[in-house]
Amino acid sequence: MKLTIYETVTLTIFESLKAGVVPWRKPWHTDAALPTSLATGKPYRGINSFLLGITPYSDHRWLTFKQVQERGGQVKKGEKSTMVVFWKHWERPSESDEAKKRIPVLRYFHVFNVEQCEGLDVPELYRPQPLNELQWIERAELLVQSMPNPPSIAVGGKSAWYRPSDDHVQMPPLRSFESAEAYYSTLTHELGHATGHESRLNRKEVTGDIQFGSCD
Repeated sequence: MKLTIYETVTLTIFESLKAGVVPWRKPWHTDAALPTSLATGKPYRGINSFLLGITPYSDHRWLTFKQVQERGGQVKKGEKSTMVVFWKHWERPSESDEAKKRIPVLRYFHVFNVEQCEGLDVPELYRPQPLNELQWIERAELLVQSMPNPPSIAVGGKSAWYRPSDDHVQMPPLRSFESAEAYYSTLTHELGHATGHESRLNRKEVTGDIQFGSCD
């Protein structure tokens, strides 16, 4: 039985989860920008950015099979395409102009990543030198220290939280986390709560009545 476009997209996400890959949190690193059409130079949007973003390629450029051929290249043997979707307006036939109605219809086509091709006439992708763990920590710490009008931050205890009443962030020690990445991910999450303090963005979710007196 042929799947609908909606079912195919859902199945793609399900298969990613089944394989242990959370689609909205890629476990690998990439130096690329947002998935982009090589032909137009425009980044894909919406679900297409999502579908292309969960693929294992570090190059952000994509082409149709025809576009690969037009650039003098070919798709490597055994490579599989990735589906992208778009809306096309279909006008219902009617003798009366007033009765005509434009109906959005979901359509799709398939694309290949530059890494799936060979012989392509495309510029070499710039790839910066990867950062080591110490450099990542230094940059993360610089980000934290650069926050304007920051809350107070203390390290200790067994839980991470932000308390709006005295504008305070509490963090467990770095050694308590699985990695430095996990530590700074948690810290920036709590600082995200702190941006809602009345001295900053004054968000009601933070400045309003909070039942347990803290944001975790």
